Amino acid sequence: MPDFSLCPLQVDELPSFGQYLLPQAVAAMQVDASSVMALGATTGRYAVGAGCVQLCAQQATLLSLFIDPSARGQGAGGLLLDGFIDSCRAQGVIALHAEYSLSGDDLSSMDALLRRRGAQIHPLEDESFRMDSVHFHQAPLIRAAFLPSFRPAAAICKFSALSQAQLDALNANPDIPAFLNWAAHTDRADPDFSLAWLEDGQVAAFTLACPSADGGCIQLSTVRTPAAPPSSVLALVRALINLAYYRAGGDFPFYTSTMAPASRALVERLAGGRYTHYTCRKAVLPLFPS
Repeated sequence: MPDFSLCPLQVDELPSFGQYLLPQAVAAMQVDASSVMALGATTGRYAVGAGCVQLCAQQATLLSLFIDPSARGQGAGGLLLDGFIDSCRAQGVIALHAEYSLSGDDLSSMDALLRRRGAQIHPLEDESFRMDSVHFHQAPLIRAAFLPSFRPAAAICKFSALSQAQLDALNANPDIPAFLNWAAHTDRADPDFSLAWLEDGQVAAFTLACPSADGGCIQLSTVRTPAAPPSSVLALVRALINLAYYRAGGDFPFYTSTMAPASRALVERLAGGRYTHYTCRKAVLPLFPS
């Protein structure tokens, strides 16, 4: 068995360990390192994994935990998680929270890792999917996004181009559930990777997205209000795929989540059955006896 060690991570060490951290973890470290605890796992002089926890009062959230495939099943993941548990307890944190979307052996391993330490795990209603954009090239609904002549619909713009007044009006829109709106995703959504459909100068539909750790695209939320035409959703998805394709410099993994049957049906049509289905979980690990 390899001899694994842990080391605290600072922002200047991201070049060595950043490949093992999700984008939201890296962003949290760069924005407010004082609220983040990051650990790297090593064997000898080689990095084999990393994790990140965000602290808020007496609660902590696991933002990222990843072990290199070559080192899995040998205790490095448990060592990282135990390192976070010990450090959180030392700072008076009473519970560690985690939300994750995984499949197959990865899901079973994460469930087991948390359950062995006393976590309560609950299923989430939404579903996550991974698709490869190479399969979209011949999809009738999407293939135009890969043509050099493609241009997004005139009503579409990036979130980075919206005014604060437009964002405030969007967040106050009663037709949009709060958990799907911009305000709920500002810690993850990339304003240069998220697209809005405007009607009379206001956001009537949108898709929120961010880069994934493997160079792909994560679609976080897509919403159409009654003020937008039904075709706006497909137009936004097509524009997002075009943006991600040129940002990646070629084909890329595309991740999305669904809750409504209509969203699941759109995923089925886009992917043509070629996707990986991820199960979503929420876990709470009490750190002190009740």
